[in-house]
Amino acid sequence: MSKNFTLLISVTFITTITLTFPSRISALVVINEVSPVSDPEWVEVLNTSTDSISLENCTIQFGSDSQKIVFTDQDSIGGLEHKAMTQGEADWTSNWLNNDGDEVVLNCLENTDSVSYGNETLAVPEGDQTIGRYPDGFW
Repeated sequence: MSKNFTLLISVTFITTITLTFPSRISALVVINEVSPVSDPEWVEVLNTSTDSISLENCTIQFGSDSQKIVFTDQDSIGGLEHKAMTQGEADWTSNWLNNDGDEVVLNCLENTDSVSYGNETLAVPEGDQTIGRYPDGFW
């Protein structure tokens, strides 16, 4: 097989994948803000792409594998939009965010994002403070 033919096949395959699944390749969902000391507690994610994407197969874990929110094929987030999950929704029925420090991990097929607080890098919020990216999407 010639090098030119192999290159043509490779470029065609990559172009086909990009055009067929644009939101899967360019999408990046991140943890944008966390409120561990509020009542109710909440976690906000941000879609940093301009495409709407499905959150199917994504989870948010709190400190251990047994504490997590599991998204379904019904969950999605619009381009450049925020989505907040509040304590009491879905499987989140107890105080999962430790007020003294914890780690919140967003796992999706496309990416993983996490934030830890209550350590030497990021203090525990007080009162009505939250932990958030500023500007949105950037720590």
